[in-house]
Amino acid sequence: MSQEAKTDNGTIREKKMNENNADEENSNTKNINAEDAKTKVTDIKEEDSKTENTRNKTTDINSESAVPVNTTVEDMKKITSKKNSMIIEIISWIKWIVFVIAFTFVLRYFVIINADIPSTSMYPLIIGNHNNPDRIIGFRLAYLLENPKRKDVIIFKYPVDETSAPFIKRVIGLPGEKVTIKDGKVYINNAKKPLKEPYINGTWTVENTGFTFQVPKDCYLVLGDNRNVSMDARYWASEALNRGLAKTNEEAQKYSYVKKSQILGKAEFAYWPSVKWMN
Repeated sequence: MSQEAKTDNGTIREKKMNENNADEENSNTKNINAEDAKTKVTDIKEEDSKTENTRNKTTDINSESAVPVNTTVEDMKKITSKKNSMIIEIISWIKWIVFVIAFTFVLRYFVIINADIPSTSMYPLIIGNHNNPDRIIGFRLAYLLENPKRKDVIIFKYPVDETSAPFIKRVIGLPGEKVTIKDGKVYINNAKKPLKEPYINGTWTVENTGFTFQVPKDCYLVLGDNRNVSMDARYWASEALNRGLAKTNEEAQKYSYVKKSQILGKAEFAYWPSVKWMN
């Protein structure tokens, strides 16, 4: 074989090798391009997924909010009206509660008085029990336009100690009257006949004679119905002396009477343990 033929064969072989290398490079380039494309597509899908998640979260937030994103003007009016109705209802309840509290306060301190009576000084009208006291309702305004009458049952501040629990007794002597207690009977202004007292419990035997009271102006003499145990006008002057509120018997006599200003109200009825009228 000649030298030229060898040369041509080598050239042809070299060309084929170059062509094969070129094809391989093109194939590699295509593979690389394909992988890049896949990567881009994946990235795009991830971005789309993130965007969708963000949209979903935004939608959730909007759906949970008081006012939806797509709320119309009419819907806004309805929501505002509903809120206003709730506020008006709340204010109405507050007004009602305030009214009830104010009414109860006025009723309790200016209209009625609720008194617990544990003693038996007014027996049998009021039973009296230290463990289960009678509960009495009095009317504070009873003497706003008129004065107490004889035989009224009144609730009042104890003349010797106004800070103590209220007392309850029956009015016997009126302002300006002379009241005499003799042999278990009460005489008004030197009357020949004694005062009729059907409410007294049993026979009056304790401290039932030797008392004369001149009732001062705007004052009242009161006694308990159960005279044998009642601590009433017969004892209050001595109590004032014992407490050092007066130095002489004459000075202590003023504590024997209930001033009109000390009267808390007229006893109207008992509601515990039984219901009954006081007069």
